[in-house]
Amino acid sequence: MATDPNTVSLLHFDGADESTTFTDESGKTWTPAGGANIETDDPKFGVSSAQFVGDGGIYCDTHDDFVFGSGNFTIDFWVKISTSTGNMSLCFKGLSGYNYAPFSVKRPTGGFILAFYASSNGIGWDLCNGVAIGTLTSGTWAHVAICRSGTSIYCFLNGVLGSMTTVGTAVLLANSEQVKIGSDGTRWPSTSSIDEVRFSKGIARWTAQFTPPSSPYVWDDSVGSTEITLPLFQLAI
Repeated sequence: MATDPNTVSLLHFDGADESTTFTDESGKTWTPAGGANIETDDPKFGVSSAQFVGDGGIYCDTHDDFVFGSGNFTIDFWVKISTSTGNMSLCFKGLSGYNYAPFSVKRPTGGFILAFYASSNGIGWDLCNGVAIGTLTSGTWAHVAICRSGTSIYCFLNGVLGSMTTVGTAVLLANSEQVKIGSDGTRWPSTSSIDEVRFSKGIARWTAQFTPPSSPYVWDDSVGSTEITLPLFQLAI
């Protein structure tokens, strides 16, 4: 499946084993910290995936592409977790530690249950407070998708709807903090493997049960191109 103009960030996590280079097809820069690296053992797609251990994560500086406001959006990725110990932050936009963020995908307690959180005001989880995404199977890759369509936020695990939350016309908090994958910085470190992360702005890619993608997304270099093709004219001689 080729990307489209709504794809604002795409990471395949392909690279050499133990590399700390994380390439975003959109050109955004992701900075690793702690025990974050590329791992060639059992990726979901391609030759490798991202591996996060302890407080390791990758961070991208704030960008308008990650400010969703009241519009549609989709965050989707593949994750594999093999330990039931501790709390984990998988995808987050906010300060280090426990704080109220525009969006946050977490494993809030020991076990394998995933939940989604969202705030409009920065003082509480007023939009989504630990709503269900689904329950992972230990050591097995699973597809996670969070989609906003109009007044509702849909959370899916492996294409199965875990919850639908009505948020009305609420505007997600617009903070200036980094987007973080694999850790929130300090409080909720992740011990996990993550692959094929995609952020989409202006579109809810799924609002009902679906079959997760069976191959990596293909970046379309023509997206955003200003090239114009003019018709050819034959001169009369």
